[in-house]
Amino acid sequence: MKKFYYRTRKIVTPIFNTLFHPVVAGVENIPVNGSFILGGNHTSMLDIPLLITTIDREINFMAKKELFSIPVISSVFRKMGAFSIDRQLPNGDFTAIKKSIKLLKEEHVVGIFPEGTRNKNHEDLPFSPIAKLAILTKAPIVPFGISGSYKIGKSITLHLGEAIDIDMIKQLGNSADDYIKMKIKSLLK
Repeated sequence: MKKFYYRTRKIVTPIFNTLFHPVVAGVENIPVNGSFILGGNHTSMLDIPLLITTIDREINFMAKKELFSIPVISSVFRKMGAFSIDRQLPNGDFTAIKKSIKLLKEEHVVGIFPEGTRNKNHEDLPFSPIAKLAILTKAPIVPFGISGSYKIGKSITLHLGEAIDIDMIKQLGNSADDYIKMKIKSLLK
């Protein structure tokens, strides 16, 4: 998987950079080692290539199960380390949660769009409880905000915030997810 990920990254990066001129702030907030949850807003299907081409860590994205029913996309996603989540299950998708926990305990990076869907207008959507995942795995959360639009020749901006450590998340208790949501929104500049 790792070879495919980095080969794909090597091919996609110059093309993506030429088309969308990404501007990235806060790269120093990405941990060099260890696991973390990368959580932020989702404006387009191009958000995943943006994150893959600008962050120098292999990211295992949680993606809606519908994408895995398209044979070519499913194959590429799986080879890139993505895994599916069924957003329709009333009590949550425990298989996806178990996969996230396994990856984080093995010191990988898990990419999550906590709003659960693309949100082009930065509306106030329901927010998945990612604080519990952080507590279970002792993995910090690195919030990010993507602003601008993917127009050829224009710039898209990625702001990476400081990692929210597990002690802070525990102190916040039930308001941790609201705090994480606020941190993500503050990065939408």
